[in-house]
Amino acid sequence: MDYFQIHGMEMPELHMKPKKKVQHKTSFKAQWVKLPYRWAKALRQSNCASTFKLAHAILFEAFKREQRGHGERKVVLSTEVTGMDRATRGRAIAELMRLKLIKVKRSGKQAARVEEIYYY
Repeated sequence: MDYFQIHGMEMPELHMKPKKKVQHKTSFKAQWVKLPYRWAKALRQSNCASTFKLAHAILFEAFKREQRGHGERKVVLSTEVTGMDRATRGRAIAELMRLKLIKVKRSGKQAARVEEIYYY
């Protein structure tokens, strides 16, 4: 048995269970994302910066959902996800659809959802 001394007295060491550390959930932040060649080639045809920003936001969000095991869930193009106002986001969505990179579903005034991402 292990002993320790307190002012000249020997006492048996008390074995206490260590406290569990509380693990805080951290938000997932991708460090990189693959940019498909088809997307890079199609985006060269665009002169609009918002289209590039939206394309990157879609790829990051899709990658994040894939890593978390949400592969089936659709990417919601909300203001929070894209960081764009409604009108700008609408023009960028239309251009990405014109370039045949995504398929979008809209329901009234709800945020648009990417139904399908065409990687190839």
